[in-house]
Amino acid sequence: MSLIDASGRSHRDAPVLRFDPTREEFAELLHGEPRYRLDQAWTGLHERGDKIDNLTNLPKALRQRIDEELPLGLTPEEESVSDDGETVKWLWRLHDGHQIETVLMHYDDRTTVCVSSQAGCAMACSFCATGQSGFDRHLSVGEIVEQVVRARRASAPRRVSNIVFMGMGEPFANYDRTWAAVERINQDLGIGARHITISTVGVLPGTEQERRGIIQAGRKLLDSIIDVRTPRMTMIIRNAFGGAYAAYNSHFTGADLVFAMPMARVAVMGAAGKDFVF
Repeated sequence: MSLIDASGRSHRDAPVLRFDPTREEFAELLHGEPRYRLDQAWTGLHERGDKIDNLTNLPKALRQRIDEELPLGLTPEEESVSDDGETVKWLWRLHDGHQIETVLMHYDDRTTVCVSSQAGCAMACSFCATGQSGFDRHLSVGEIVEQVVRARRASAPRRVSNIVFMGMGEPFANYDRTWAAVERINQDLGIGARHITISTVGVLPGTEQERRGIIQAGRKLLDSIIDVRTPRMTMIIRNAFGGAYAAYNSHFTGADLVFAMPMARVAVMGAAGKDFVF
């Protein structure tokens, strides 16, 4: 059991997994070590995506301590590869027995990882197999980030350029952990914000996020608020909510978000007309 706490855990009684801690929380585990050890370990695990045994610039005892106190969160159950080898799908078992999926997709101009944000889903969309299977629990920050780290390792030497939150679960129902994972993927794994896409059935920021300034700050950056009523299965909103969420985080990301809304009425912030693709 880890000696440190981590704000990114899936719930209070969950174990602290390797990618759950923030950099500051991770530093607690290295208390007493030279300060440069934090940079070596954090960069190795996140930016390079190394396995613990490959962090040879760390003493063996420290590698062992990290491995024991911060276990990996994903155990591979199945791996499926398409006939042309361009798509790989993993079924992972989590520490409590629940299962999630991750998909690696190679294209001529990019390589994309599709990640899950929950085990199961409570949205019950009729067109989605996950929604019909019911909700198990939210994923932790580490369980989301680890999907990217492991898929990127499997993708080498081809570079992962895009991340899409279109796997199992409703990302905005797991808002805090999803957004913390987005920031980690962007800032520590080095995936550009414009190459991170979040899919939602139409869950919008709640009063908690509004109190923290996300809506008001977004209105200062963007031109208007537009009511959208559509029976279409999928509506793509480019650079709309990306600006609003970036305002909450004090920097503009320009992230694209994809909303699948079969029967939704939402308020959308964005430049009228030109940023909307139907």
